Amino acid sequence: MKTLHEFDLPFEGTTVHCWEGGSGVPIILLHGSGAGVGTHSNFKKVIGPLSRKYHVLAADLVGFGRSGLKPDKPFYDMDMWVRQARMLIDRFAGEPAVLVGHSLSGSIVLKAAAGSPHVRGVLTTGTTGMPPVEGRPGPRWRFPEGHDAVRAAVERTFYDKSLATDEEVDNRLAVLTAPGYRDYFTSMFSESPNHYLNAAALRDAELASITCPVVFMHGFQDASFAPEDTSLPLARRVANSKVIVLNRCAHSVAVEHAPTFLAAVDELVARTATNSHN
Repeated sequence: MKTLHEFDLPFEGTTVHCWEGGSGVPIILLHGSGAGVGTHSNFKKVIGPLSRKYHVLAADLVGFGRSGLKPDKPFYDMDMWVRQARMLIDRFAGEPAVLVGHSLSGSIVLKAAAGSPHVRGVLTTGTTGMPPVEGRPGPRWRFPEGHDAVRAAVERTFYDKSLATDEEVDNRLAVLTAPGYRDYFTSMFSESPNHYLNAAALRDAELASITCPVVFMHGFQDASFAPEDTSLPLARRVANSKVIVLNRCAHSVAVEHAPTFLAAVDELVARTATNSHN
């Protein structure tokens, strides 16, 4: 990510931290919602290769990573994050973009794509988007107390636990130990996980208005969201969609299976070439 240009954008009384680089088809990357995560957490293995082929714009969600905090409650605000995604789309001045969303941002990019003529295609990894399923373990939106708890949270996202590196743990700790962030994150996720899953769920009308191609990628061993609970039922409701389920893969698809992820982006870009201005 050192080769990408870093900058902050003003947005609704706070700031959005971005990385941008490359040329060609616009690709917008949005990360998930685990404690301390940011763009680097979910896309560190793919953002460089993508920027060598496409015009990449990656951003930390408001309230996460290096972006600013939301000035007023509620800090968990799906409508605001969708507006953030649309603000990023608008930076391409009408040129259709491919949206990539991991986990909670899967819901965000799907909502941003609903009814939009400026979205060329969507790719999600380990996405939310359906109401919670009773009896499933689900996500763990709680503040991790200390180094060992952060490491355990990172390891939970991988089938191959060796991918939970010291660098990733340290990066998350840097976010989590910033002044005031513990209270902010705890307030953002003060309700039960089901409350937030319901807020992230897409309505049938939203799904029906997504006309661009959508690729749902999911790890078979995902401990947060099983593919049969989110990606598969979502795909049944999106007319132009496909699902890729990967074995020996947990929640972090673009880290554990970077070559497959990159190939899926290439295929999506090629498949949408005749329906865009690129």
